[in-house]
Amino acid sequence: MTSDLPPPVYDRRHLDPEVRKERVKLAANGLNALSLALLIGAIVAPIVDETRHANLAREAVGVALGLVGIVAALFVLRYMKSKETA
Repeated sequence: MTSDLPPPVYDRRHLDPEVRKERVKLAANGLNALSLALLIGAIVAPIVDETRHANLAREAVGVALGLVGIVAALFVLRYMKSKETA
C-alpha cells in the first residue's frame, strides 16, 4: 500500500542557533515581566487593600518568588550577552 503524498518536509528552524537565541531571549523577557508583576502585586496589594494586611506571609512569598524570577531572567540575559561578545 503506497501513498501518493509527497514525503514530509522537516522544519529545521529549531536547529538554527539564531532562532534558539531569540526564543531564549523571549522566554527570559517573559519571565522578567511575570516576576515584576508578581513583585509589584505582592508589594502594592497590601497597601491598596486593607483586608490583605492579615496575610503577610503570602506577600513575603510573592516578593521572594518575584525577586528569584527577576534574578534568573537577568542571569540568562547577561549570560547570552557575554556569549555574543565573546
